[in-house]
Parts: sequence; C-alpha cells; structure tokens
Amino acid sequence: MENNLNTPPTQLYNIHYDMKTLFDSLPYTKSFAKGEIIYHQGDIADSFYYIKKGKATVFMISPDGMEKTLNTASKGELIGEGAFFDHKPRVSSAKAVTASELTIIDKKNSPRPYSKKKSSDCI
Repeated sequence: MENNLNTPPTQLYNIHYDMKTLFDSLPYTKSFAKGEIIYHQGDIADSFYYIKKGKATVFMISPDGMEKTLNTASKGELIGEGAFFDHKPRVSSAKAVTASELTIIDKKNSPRPYSKKKSSDCI
C-alpha cells in the first residue's frame, strides 16, 4: 500500500477500520509500565494484544542470552497474534517501551470471526 499523508493509520497497519473500532471499544485493557514484560517467549499464547496507547517492543532471546529486537509496535497495532492463531508457544517476548495501555483479546472475549461465539456474546 502506498504510504502518504492521506492514508489513515489503520490502513498503514493493515487493521481494518471496523476491527480498530471494535478493539478500541473492548473493556479488557491492562496498563503496563515502561519496561514491563507483556508476554514471555515460550509461553502458551492464550491471548493477543491491541495497543491503545504507548509502544511495545517484540524481541527474542537467543540461546546465548542475546536480545534481538524484531519489531516496535505502537498505537493501533497488534502484537502476539501469530502464536495465538497458530496455537503454538510464543517465539518472542514483548515489553512496554513506554507506559502503555493494551486491549487483551483472548478466546473468551475475542470478537468474531476469531471465535465461534455468537456476536451478541462477544461484548
């Protein structure tokens, strides 16, 4: 997609506007302090996260203990969704770069089409 000043941020991040609106409206949020771990490499992925405020870095720890940054995500972006949908342990960790507020989307509260719940059960 062409990146220009008229392109809404939600299109730049490939999150459809309706999904962004839905994630913004969900009440399942948690605040993270700067430097606080959001999830750990190797954990079972029972949720993923939508960044409402702040920034988070996604990183891996190599077998020799070196940290490698994979991505820095900010407002309007998702993190941790790959392992959630793959039903595999997380291959990375994430931590807040700034004080952040994230929406937690898990199997209990995930909106359709991510769950088999009726849409009236999701919110």
